[in-house]
Amino acid sequence: MQALGSELERLRIARNIKSIAELARRAKMSDNRLGEIIRAYKDPRGFTVPNDDTLERLATALDVPVSRFHAILGRFPDVPLPDYYSPDTKALAAAYDVLPDYGKKLVRDAVKSVQETVASIDGQAASQ
Repeated sequence: MQALGSELERLRIARNIKSIAELARRAKMSDNRLGEIIRAYKDPRGFTVPNDDTLERLATALDVPVSRFHAILGRFPDVPLPDYYSPDTKALAAAYDVLPDYGKKLVRDAVKSVQETVASIDGQAASQ
């Protein structure tokens, strides 16, 4: 839960955005709401999951693919954050980001299925 708040802070500083208020303005949201999101991840008692629209606006303001935030929130189970400096990864993330919700679910399910298959094959190879 703390990962999203930490990542928002890290990206804000890396992008030379001086304050939460400035990031909120760029993301077209109130600084109170952004502060709540960051604090909720620092203190899980106030945990609330931001909706997709909010994540999209934050991603746009911070110039990162929204899939990065989805990954942090666990919406890509067992998939590590990719290297966003790779042109291939940027192209894949951009293609994923424009999919409708049902398309994103299909991709996540396919990735999970492939991971399970690879783990099964690796397990069989290790036992031989």
